[in-house]
Amino acid sequence: MPGPPSPMPSLSHPPSRDPRKITLALAACMALQMTSLVMILPLFARRLRDFGAEVDALGQGGWSDRVGRKPILILGLVLFTAQFGGLVVLLTT
Repeated sequence: MPGPPSPMPSLSHPPSRDPRKITLALAACMALQMTSLVMILPLFARRLRDFGAEVDALGQGGWSDRVGRKPILILGLVLFTAQFGGLVVLLTT
């Protein structure tokens, strides 16, 4: 006696998924997420200054005042990408 019919049709060949493409897509999503999170930090300092508080840019300090905020943000993104890439290599070997 055959069992009940399966709700999902059986595929003779499941769709192929390239792990490298999936990994790159996930890495790009994470990089964009971290970039968007870090880019708003200088705005917090400006908003607090509007309320009368004396603050530097949060988490960036004097180094970003000497070098500029953009190189610091790019350095952070590069370091995060390198860390995530190292994790991917570590987990796939």
